[in-house]
Parts: sequence; C-alpha cells; structure tokens
Amino acid sequence: MKHLEPQRTRIGTGRTRPIAAMLADTGDSDVRSTVMGRIDHCPSGSYSYALERGGETIEPDLPQAISVLEEEDGLAGALWVTGKLPVVRSDGRPLEARNRMTLCRCGHSGNKPLCDGTHRQIGFREKPRPTDQGKAHS
Repeated sequence: MKHLEPQRTRIGTGRTRPIAAMLADTGDSDVRSTVMGRIDHCPSGSYSYALERGGETIEPDLPQAISVLEEEDGLAGALWVTGKLPVVRSDGRPLEARNRMTLCRCGHSGNKPLCDGTHRQIGFREKPRPTDQGKAHS
C-alpha cells in the first residue's frame, strides 16, 4: 500500500437548515436540488441519494487521498479519507471501505473513529508545529 501524505482542505460550516430537516420537503425540486448539492459536497458521506427509489446510489468520483479539513475561524476539523482507502480501527477491525468518510482528530467524537462534529462544540484547534527557527544549518 502506498503512503499518502495528508493535504489541507478548507471547508465552510455555515448552513441554513440541516439535511435531515429538509428530507420531508424533497418533493419540491428546489429543495431536492439543494439537498443533492449539499450531499455531493459533504466530506463525511453520511448521506447518499439515488435518482429513483431503490436505484443506484450517486457518489462523486474521488481519488484515493487523505486530507486535513480546516474550518472557518481556524478550527481544526477531521481527517477526510476518500477513494475507498482501507481504514483499520485501533482494535484491528476494518471499517467499511467507503468513497468518503471523516475521521475524528479531536478525540471527543461520540462516534469514533468517525467524526461527529464535536470539534466545533469544544473549539478544537490544531497545536502549532515547532519551527526550525534558531537551529544551525550546516
């Protein structure tokens, strides 16, 4: 398996209405289009949709990658894993390989190893990395 270095991806968290609250109104084509667009752009892949009941699930074609999500106001977000990369839990059990998922970085998710957004509630921020300033270079 090749080693992938995480990339940094910035996401916005501003929403007007949760997807779950909009599902009952998807008979309206504007609401349905909004829900589909938000699902397509959701990094976690918690929701999916099909164009017909019982039809094939629509998923974006994503490359195998690992990204660090950075949110508004400097909050540190989850690890975004895409392209059905295999993920093994700390107990040795594999997670279901999915096209996209978000993994907890703050350590406080109630759904570990998956991210549940708790980092927003606790104001989780990434600690600054030590710099090489003041070190002699040869």
